[in-house]
Amino acid sequence: IRLSLVGSEMCIRDRPKLEAAKLGDLGAGDRGVEALCAALAHSGCPLRELDLSSNEVTETAAMALARLIVLKRATLETLKLSENELGDRAACVLGAAMEKGGGCPRLTRVDLGCAELTRVGAMAIARGALAGGAKPMVALDENAISATGVAELEALLCDRLVEMDMNDEDGGDDDEGDGEEKQSGAVDMLAAALAGMGV
Repeated sequence: IRLSLVGSEMCIRDRPKLEAAKLGDLGAGDRGVEALCAALAHSGCPLRELDLSSNEVTETAAMALARLIVLKRATLETLKLSENELGDRAACVLGAAMEKGGGCPRLTRVDLGCAELTRVGAMAIARGALAGGAKPMVALDENAISATGVAELEALLCDRLVEMDMNDEDGGDDDEGDGEEKQSGAVDMLAAALAGMGV
C-alpha cells in the first residue's frame, strides 16, 4: 500500500481526534511518510503514538518527521521508526527535534532498532528521548553501535535501554570529529526547517 497526500489528509480530516497512527510495514517510502507527516502536522489531532516501522524510510523524510515531532511533542508518547534506512544524520535531526522546546515530556517508548545507526545517531536519539524529563524505554538494537557506544548508552539510559543482543559492535562507528560534524549539520538543518513555524 502506498500512502498519498490526498489519502492521508482525507483519513486524518475524518478523524480529528486521532491519537495513534499505527502504520508500520506499509512500504510507504519517503514520499508517503512525508505526505502523512504533513497531514498530521496540519491537523489538530492529539497524536500519542506514531508507528512508521518497516516503511523504507531514509534520511530524505527526516525533516518531515522532525517537524511532526516538534509540533506533537506535548502529546507524543510512542515513536517507532525501527527497520528503516534512516542512518546517523536523520537520527541527529530526530534527536534534536525531540530536544526542541523542552522535549517530549510524555514519551514512554522510542524504537529505532535496525535503523542503520552508529554511536553518533544512537546517542542523539537517547539524548533527545530524555530531554523532556520523561524516562522512556529506548530500543536501538540491530544497529552498528560500537562497544564504546553501547557503554555510553548504558551510562546515559541505565535500565531504560532495551537489550542490545543483536547489535553489531564491530560496525563502523565514525570517529569523534565526523560525529560532531554530522550532529552539528543536522541541528543546523533542523533549525532552518523550523524557521518561521513559530515552534
